[in-house]
Amino acid sequence: MKYYHLLKTPIGELTIVESNDKIVEITLNASNLESFIKTETKLIKAAKEWLISYFKGEVKTIDFPYYQMKTSFQNKVYEATQKIPFGTVKSYLEVAIAINHPKAYRAVGNALNKNDLLIVVPCHRVVGSNGLGGFGGGIAVKKLLLKHEKGILI
Repeated sequence: MKYYHLLKTPIGELTIVESNDKIVEITLNASNLESFIKTETKLIKAAKEWLISYFKGEVKTIDFPYYQMKTSFQNKVYEATQKIPFGTVKSYLEVAIAINHPKAYRAVGNALNKNDLLIVVPCHRVVGSNGLGGFGGGIAVKKLLLKHEKGILI
């Protein structure tokens, strides 16, 4: 069974999705929720509380189980991205080097574009060498998240 809950945030309405006792999606503008049950489970509540803390500027350890069914390469990118500290950024190239694929910086961008766990896997912290690069939620949202993490609360 899949469950979902909508959470209003400073960047828009986030959809939190639970399946098989794990958070599997935190996204903006979710679609195809017809077969899901709209409710706030204990697990969704934990994710919601973590997100609320994040938007208050509190850095807390993620205390709920989550999962993305992705390729080995994508999972390496996500793990490296999660090591980027709150308030800092790394380039696509730096992430590629961190996962021992220094020529795969474009593939890093493609992997981050498929990230289903917004903020949990902080893909907004990965930028291009000459600018912000892309972001699935839009560049305006990426800028807001980066400003928020620099201490300019949104």
